[in-house]
Amino acid sequence: VVPDSVTSIGGAAFSGCTQLKEFNFPKSLQRIQGYAFYGCSSLTSIDLPKTISYETGVFANCSGLQVAKINSGICLPKETFFNCPLKRLYLPSTIKTIFDSSLQGVPKTMRIVCKDNAYVEEWARKNGYKMYQKSSISSFLSNVEKEEEQMWFLI
Repeated sequence: VVPDSVTSIGGAAFSGCTQLKEFNFPKSLQRIQGYAFYGCSSLTSIDLPKTISYETGVFANCSGLQVAKINSGICLPKETFFNCPLKRLYLPSTIKTIFDSSLQGVPKTMRIVCKDNAYVEEWARKNGYKMYQKSSISSFLSNVEKEEEQMWFLI
């Protein structure tokens, strides 16, 4: 648990913390420096606050990371999710730049969810990812809820 008074996480701060399973990003957080969560293999999902900026490789090699929600920004920095087994990536409609290395090593089966963004749609198509836009998000979320329901049932 990180207190609301924290505004920045330093570079490589949690790098290699293989037991880190969950991280609740405080709303006060404004910046995450490079490779802060590099190799956090037990981290399965992240939901970044709208107020945040982040640098290169923040979640690189997080081998358990399956769901990521980016709530603001115009750029997905280099190596952000390098070698992460993402299944779903939620991006804001403000994204204007995605570097090839941002998602290098991420399976092509990952689903990108983003509303009304022609750049992200074109990037996803060129790079072999499935894209869900505004018109298909409600049916996509319905399917996600069904998948999650089934997963909870199995547990």
